[in-house]
Amino acid sequence: MRNYLFLFFLFITYLTSAQYKLSYNYTYQYDSLKPNKIISENVIIIKTPSVRYYYGENFLKLIEIESIGNINNEDPQLMWKKLAEVPRTKLFNIVILKEDNLKIFNSRIENQTTLDFEPINWKIDNNTSINNYKTATATFLGRNWIAKYNESIPINDGPFIFSGLPGLIIELHDEQGYFNWKLNSYNLDYNDKSLTKELIEYKYKSITNLELKDFNKIIKENFLNPTISIQSAGIELEEERIKRIIENQKLQKHRFLIPDLWTYL
Repeated sequence: MRNYLFLFFLFITYLTSAQYKLSYNYTYQYDSLKPNKIISENVIIIKTPSVRYYYGENFLKLIEIESIGNINNEDPQLMWKKLAEVPRTKLFNIVILKEDNLKIFNSRIENQTTLDFEPINWKIDNNTSINNYKTATATFLGRNWIAKYNESIPINDGPFIFSGLPGLIIELHDEQGYFNWKLNSYNLDYNDKSLTKELIEYKYKSITNLELKDFNKIIKENFLNPTISIQSAGIELEEERIKRIIENQKLQKHRFLIPDLWTYL
């Protein structure tokens, strides 16, 4: 009983004053017709006492180059050269949790929307322990999930918006194995010297919050025709190339983490 009380007070301390950073390797089979079409990137969670961010590591590098370049009035060609050196990414969203409000900001359409989910109802398997990790299962976002978590790390957090277990989620995957996260590292005493919070806030400071149906409508239009955002950046494309890009998108059988929300998360 004493051990449970100790863990409880540890959780309360971290929940009220925590500032930590988590890094996961994320693999995602996004095209059901082509199993070799896989996103494999590192994703990051940064939690401060006031806000929680979830984003792709390479995406933040793009934000950093663009934001600092704009602030310093950098030569556009030099900025484009730096951007081209960042590994390609398909993760163009930041998930922001602040004061119980969950928002998704999409940089492709420069808009965000508010999401509302029921708490995850985890079923803990007390009989299963692998490498001192406990196992839990849940049905969420239309899929069945299996999580391994470590009770000795007093954070009830995990990748994307998965949380609520009595310890840090070390591994998480859906039953079919389409979505997989594995913990790379964690820092329970994180000092954001890279100014991540400031960079993100600079990026989305003047964006519009859309109703979910309007957000998804624009997201879907841009997803099926990715040349919209390319041309809005002032880049001209031949009509034949635009047609090929659109047809290629239609040939894919897309799989999304949030069903019916046409964006990779």
